[in-house]
Amino acid sequence: MPGGEERRRAQAAVAAACALAVAAVALFWGVGERPLYAPDEGRYAAIALEMVTSGDWVVPRLTGVPYLDKPPLLYWLEALGIVAFGPSEWGVRALPALVAWLGVGLTLLLGRALYDTETGVVAAAVLASTGLWLGVGRSLLTDGILSVALLGAFLCLERVRAQRSGALGMWLCLAAATLAKGPVGPALFALAVGLFWIVRERPPVARLRPLAVSSLRRRSTCSPSTVLAAVPAPDTRPRP
Repeated sequence: MPGGEERRRAQAAVAAACALAVAAVALFWGVGERPLYAPDEGRYAAIALEMVTSGDWVVPRLTGVPYLDKPPLLYWLEALGIVAFGPSEWGVRALPALVAWLGVGLTLLLGRALYDTETGVVAAAVLASTGLWLGVGRSLLTDGILSVALLGAFLCLERVRAQRSGALGMWLCLAAATLAKGPVGPALFALAVGLFWIVRERPPVARLRPLAVSSLRRRSTCSPSTVLAAVPAPDTRPRP
């Protein structure tokens, strides 16, 4: 019935709004009251503050020394928060918490794109009530930013698969994942997409066999016997 369908959509919209509201409260309530924990949060906040004070947003630095252990996306978000809200716990944590909140919304949209609105709402509610997600979102960590970037890439890929635009957004999200935690982002994306394709499409084994044979052949070129063969043998000739 049309009336029942409209009522169902209205209920789903209310549930989605409630999930997003609960996630916002859980992520932002008192996020600036807790001191920065050592050593990671203090180090990352110091790097962001040095970006703002020095004006160099390209090379992260810690006490003037280039700090290249991690890509700069987290530092950029913290630095933008410092510019907007001042050098405080709230300033450095505000934008990472906002990214985590956006991840809840992306989860809702991805669930709706893959299945239906109800599934998306349930998935968003589960994520919003997960202690690990809330803890990561309220801290200065790269894992939450990486996860949100991958969620965006998956959503854009589903739009591409459904014959809609989204290819540019997918590549931008993968670029953000790389800027968050390096090449592990695109690697995880490729692995997840491959597993999803195998589970959902269930390709015949005959179609996967050439890939497996090719992989084994490539591995054989770097087998232990090949490595041992490349090691020079000791000279056992008798010496005069």
